[in-house]
Amino acid sequence: MNEKQAEQPKPLDEKVFKPIARGFLESSGFSVLEIPREARKTPDFLVEKGGEKTLIELKLKGDDPTEIEEANRVLEAGEIWEQSKPTGPRDRLRNIISDGSKQCLKYDPAKSFFHVVWIHLWGRETALNEERLLASLYGTQKLISMQKKNVVTAYYFQYSAFVQHRENLDAVLISVGDALQFCINTRSTRIDAFRKSLFYAAYIAGLMDPDKEVGDPHTFFVPIDSDLKDSEKVLAILREKYGVKHLQPFDFTQYTAAKRVSEEPRAAP
Repeated sequence: MNEKQAEQPKPLDEKVFKPIARGFLESSGFSVLEIPREARKTPDFLVEKGGEKTLIELKLKGDDPTEIEEANRVLEAGEIWEQSKPTGPRDRLRNIISDGSKQCLKYDPAKSFFHVVWIHLWGRETALNEERLLASLYGTQKLISMQKKNVVTAYYFQYSAFVQHRENLDAVLISVGDALQFCINTRSTRIDAFRKSLFYAAYIAGLMDPDKEVGDPHTFFVPIDSDLKDSEKVLAILREKYGVKHLQPFDFTQYTAAKRVSEEPRAAP
């Protein structure tokens, strides 16, 4: 990469993103009430359409400043910067989701409204963070089998934010730039009501719904009452459920390498 490409994106501030999010919701036909910040944490918006109300908490996830500092140090020394990161679920992302879900629940303990957390990703690792975020939401695990041509995705194989908050978290919106993915909690206790909601209808174009993959030979679902503490027991459950004798976890890793190169001015013809 050249020096211009090596520059890090500027951190995104909630004060900048909040009016953008509000404008997007209003353009979808929702009236948007901004909830005043109090001593306790509260959600950002209460949106309404057709008499139906939804709470929304905004979260931002960008690059790690410590990693940025280290990358710049290596690149400025003229060396090659290398990094490897797993693409599976991360506790830090589950904590972001949990924090947002708890804010909605504290504001609406009776669960009179639908609860949604909106996470906006920015920086140089948005693709990786999006993959990790989806894995954290749905507890996915990649599996390989000698009886399958492709890698299998097993939903709810690991502890997931959606199962943890199945009583009150209905969906998570993930935005990157101007693209939006609408991830619904298929383990929610009120999934049927949410699927009939006006909020669901408004963002169905970007829908992420694992239930629509039922029947796909390379998509497995761990039963909701399974004990996830022992992965071998979970594998045994899946082998029996899907009639597969050989099945084992396979963890993917993203490898990155970069070197800073100055652009040399071109000689005049």
